[in-house]
Amino acid sequence: MQQVVMSRVRVMLAAVCLFFCTAVGIRAQDYVGFNANPWSGVTGIDLQPANILGTVYKADINLVGMSLYAGNNYLAFNPKSVFRWSLNQANSNESDTTGVLTKAYIHTRLHLPSAMFEINPNMAVALTIQARASAQLTNAGRELVKQSYEDLQYEPYLSKTYNTPGISINQLSWTEIGVTYGYLHYLSGGHRFKMAARAKYLMGLNALYLNSPDAGFRFDDGDILSVYNTNVAYGHTETGGPYLRFKPQAHSFGFDLGFKYSFKNRFIFGVSLLDVGTLTFDKAPQSGNFTANINNWDLTDVTFESLTDFNDTIANRVTYKPDARQFKMALPTALSFQGTVYLWDSGAFEGGGYNNIYFSFNSYTAVAMGSADGRLKAVNSYVFTPGFTTIAITGGLPVSINEFEGVNVGGFLRLGPFVLGSKNFFTSLAKKQVNEADIYWAIKIPLLKPKPTIVQGCPKRF
Repeated sequence: MQQVVMSRVRVMLAAVCLFFCTAVGIRAQDYVGFNANPWSGVTGIDLQPANILGTVYKADINLVGMSLYAGNNYLAFNPKSVFRWSLNQANSNESDTTGVLTKAYIHTRLHLPSAMFEINPNMAVALTIQARASAQLTNAGRELVKQSYEDLQYEPYLSKTYNTPGISINQLSWTEIGVTYGYLHYLSGGHRFKMAARAKYLMGLNALYLNSPDAGFRFDDGDILSVYNTNVAYGHTETGGPYLRFKPQAHSFGFDLGFKYSFKNRFIFGVSLLDVGTLTFDKAPQSGNFTANINNWDLTDVTFESLTDFNDTIANRVTYKPDARQFKMALPTALSFQGTVYLWDSGAFEGGGYNNIYFSFNSYTAVAMGSADGRLKAVNSYVFTPGFTTIAITGGLPVSINEFEGVNVGGFLRLGPFVLGSKNFFTSLAKKQVNEADIYWAIKIPLLKPKPTIVQGCPKRF
């Protein structure tokens, strides 16, 4: 775990700082734009499992790939690289100088060797292996984040009591092995229905949650903190290196479902339910639910170097409550709708193998399913992508808007086996500071089907 040292500790946000440093050391939707492209192959399963059916691929092998996303609604940063973002006021700028109700997300997805194979024109299967990590902060009150940013020196918010109900911190890292099966059903007149499901074996590496429905606090001059009648649900897994080595602490199963309809492979519509599942972890002995009533705590000389230090420090100042010694973390379940229109007939396969221009739209909406102590939340977003396809090259310009309310213009390019893209590439070039960062890449081995001979509107051979 990276070292975190603060001369003036923001106690209510100490876990946030540790949590973010840990996450970077190691959801938003990934591969924005490319995941809806007809040439996305095995990568497209993450948006729509049925993307493996009726494509130009006999097989698509993903050797390795990675997606990284980070975003927040409070600070814009320069430099723009997410690994160099900091609270240093020389490198950041507030969206509102009085503070906002803050939310922040970091999500990474590492694609390990994975592949899809077409069994016959009606069936396809895929094996996917991924390592994922996500860290999220939501509903941090404006007074709390403003005082944190100003190192407890923002005069208008001193010597006043504030509440920040609903503040939530959730972090999860996990590995998943998925098996996808899909079936394509043909009807006369060019109508096609595609259905697919991915069953996933989940291995939880570590997790943390901290939620409070009624946090109340007051900062006084001289770095003095008081906390009033605050109930906190808090738990994490054993520390000691799970970010540095593979050591599952939980096992479970999850699934994705997808359905697509197409008319002559020119008008395509789909719906998918993604990342359904939970992981149950043992709670570390040092963590547990508590009630905090702390008067006039002098923070001047308080420092933390680890999550264990944080636990030891608060242990003498809070009252722990009986709680279950296991906790559940829910995956970032989302419901997605997709639509694609090609300017001219796309051929025997979706995406064609013919040169074409298309327009696609997809939505990504967080869904809460089942009960859990902590829950990762998908970032609600809408993406419109104009793009083009050829056998050797495909590309597009995804235009996206999400719950951070900014409009981002990105780009992606597939050059044979190489894929590179970003949801905000052009936005980043145009702006001096950014509050979101996104980049993805992949190296593939694509095995194409032979271009079919068309006889009376039907493929003669595959």
